[in-house]
Amino acid sequence: MTLPAALFFRPPLGGAWTLALLALVVGIVLWQGLHGARWRWAIVPRLVSVALLGWVLLGPSTYEATGETDPALPGLVVLIDTSASMAQRDVLLPGQPSGGSRLDALRATWLSPNTLKRLDDEADVRLIAFDQQVWPTSSLRLEASGRATHLYDAAARYRDSTLVILSDGHDTRNAASTLMPPEPGAYSTAFAVPVGATSGAPDIALQAWAHSDRLFDGQSTPIEVQVYQRGFADQPATVELLHNGEVIESRGLVLDVPLQHVMFEVQPELPPRTPTQVHGYTCRVTLNNPDESYTTNNDENVYIQVTREKTRVLLVEGAPSWDTRSLSRLLGTHPGFDLSAVYALGERRRVTLRGEDAEGVDLLTAEELAGFDVVVLGRRVERLVDEMWASQLVRFVEQGGAVVFAKGRPIEPSTPAAQSMLDTLESISPARFGERVAHELQFTVSEAAKGNPLTTFGDDDVISRMPGMVAATRVRGQQAASVVLLEAAQGSADIAAVSTLRVGQGAALAVFSEGLWRWELLPNPLAQYESVYAVFWTRAMQWLASGGEFLPGQDVSLSLDRLTVEPGEPVEVEVRMRYAELGTLRPELRINKPDGSTAVVAASPNGAPGQHQARLTPEEPGIYRVALTVPDRPDLVAPEHPVVAYFSVVDRSPELRDTAARPEVLQALAESRGGRCLALDEVEPVIEHLRDIRAARASEDVAVYRFATWPVFGLIFAGLGIEWLIRRRGGLL
Repeated sequence: MTLPAALFFRPPLGGAWTLALLALVVGIVLWQGLHGARWRWAIVPRLVSVALLGWVLLGPSTYEATGETDPALPGLVVLIDTSASMAQRDVLLPGQPSGGSRLDALRATWLSPNTLKRLDDEADVRLIAFDQQVWPTSSLRLEASGRATHLYDAAARYRDSTLVILSDGHDTRNAASTLMPPEPGAYSTAFAVPVGATSGAPDIALQAWAHSDRLFDGQSTPIEVQVYQRGFADQPATVELLHNGEVIESRGLVLDVPLQHVMFEVQPELPPRTPTQVHGYTCRVTLNNPDESYTTNNDENVYIQVTREKTRVLLVEGAPSWDTRSLSRLLGTHPGFDLSAVYALGERRRVTLRGEDAEGVDLLTAEELAGFDVVVLGRRVERLVDEMWASQLVRFVEQGGAVVFAKGRPIEPSTPAAQSMLDTLESISPARFGERVAHELQFTVSEAAKGNPLTTFGDDDVISRMPGMVAATRVRGQQAASVVLLEAAQGSADIAAVSTLRVGQGAALAVFSEGLWRWELLPNPLAQYESVYAVFWTRAMQWLASGGEFLPGQDVSLSLDRLTVEPGEPVEVEVRMRYAELGTLRPELRINKPDGSTAVVAASPNGAPGQHQARLTPEEPGIYRVALTVPDRPDLVAPEHPVVAYFSVVDRSPELRDTAARPEVLQALAESRGGRCLALDEVEPVIEHLRDIRAARASEDVAVYRFATWPVFGLIFAGLGIEWLIRRRGGLL
């Protein structure tokens, strides 16, 4: 190649700056020459010097071979997939009577001592294992146990290295769209070695959960089961529900679709003299054809906590009405409630009805208030209580109690003292109470409450078919965190029927309407809905008492943020004391693990009054039992009857939902970096590539500046010198 053809420019100052500088200098020289009458031809040597200097500043260059050999070996990163899908035994190697695991197939080929030595002779080899994490390894005794595969993330870490990716092509993060591959080149080439069958192993999986995981004795709840299958189309299967190891119900299925649902209804019972108990159920799916390589996802445990402790309810009513009369009749005859009531009959007469557990002479004291789970307020309660009691009620709710505003505004603000009491109670109400509206109102379930157990009666239109209310209370601004359950079917948005609000550790429910008693006395055409009134109030009171922080009859609660987790996921355990003065206690957690071992964990204060927490990180799949005791206060939690919770560790890794190898994913990744896919025994292309890199380094071309030599600079100085002499002789200097 001739010099002009091989020449290229690389100005040190940059092309734009260099041209601008040269244009300025040439302009100055020409201006001086044109404005000088004598010796105008003297600018010729100056222009020659400027032209030579500009040529040098443009950086004329060519490539030249250095002829020097780089002694360092090129780098090679070998990425080894250790996710759970690599444990699938679907690779048949020569000399093996049956299929081996995908990881074993790689050990026998690319990770064999002979192959690794050949690679070591040509490159500086680094072995990197990856699943949901990435780490260097020097040992080949790896296990395929990762619960996820971050293939693209691992490859992106080595964007500027030569890669060999040993994988089945899974990427559970689906990160391909966010991957930015480098420009293809010798030093960033990627080769991929797909391993595993592309059809995927047949598998059937099951997930199950209870619609309600806390019940009172005698209640029932559905258990929903989800069955997923791949590779067992049109085969019969059986879904079984087990309790205490025995099958109590089963359903047959035909696996004609990938996903099916099954429902079981359960009603756990409590043994005699047992206040609370956790019932464990097992849902499992079985096949007539047991040809399945992975069976640990064929069953799942469901836990339901049942209590016999009655919900302790205090009803305070200053002006008895049909609504509170119907509610008190329901709660008084229900086996799950212990009702006490204080009524004002006129201005001076008071009637007190004590429940089984109410022993005090005056139920309207702070000490007696602490003994209840739920307080129900009717109308005109200012006839019975004062501002101090209202403040104590607010504290009671904030520390884990519950309040029901059963008949709209509980106080008539006829005096400044009554207005002050109303303001205090409205601080824990879902909304501020407005004026009473007296006309027929029809209500419906709000969008926010669709699917809420408090408003679900088997038919979405049940509420709208029920008799309307005779009156309602306008709402003057909802609390930010309140949830409207029932609202006006048509009309003003400031009219609601029922709303709820979380208040501190407790909860509040407000009924802004009058006439719910009409749901109890239904006409014949609506007789099929006669249970709606009882179901609504029973669910509401149980939610307030046990759906909040504390079980009825307990001053210490134990809650888990999740009942089913995957290995390695944390479980947050929270212990709460109903009253802040109990916050100095140190609760203790005893963890029974699936392998039979036991661990004791102390719950630590989390900064809030009466609250403690602990974090568990289980690794082994199975059932874990958490038992709470308070060593310093056996009166709160008896050591022989600890507060118990269960959770289950289930491996639901997406790795095991579809184990089919994905060579097309690896091919796209390799091609994006100038490489291709290789077979298990095809190591030669990588060896040749590494040798090409070494050969390229041995004859690597280096850019060299041309014309930046002393003769060129001599001509520049000579031209400037000649101009200086001419001007001096002509008397221009």
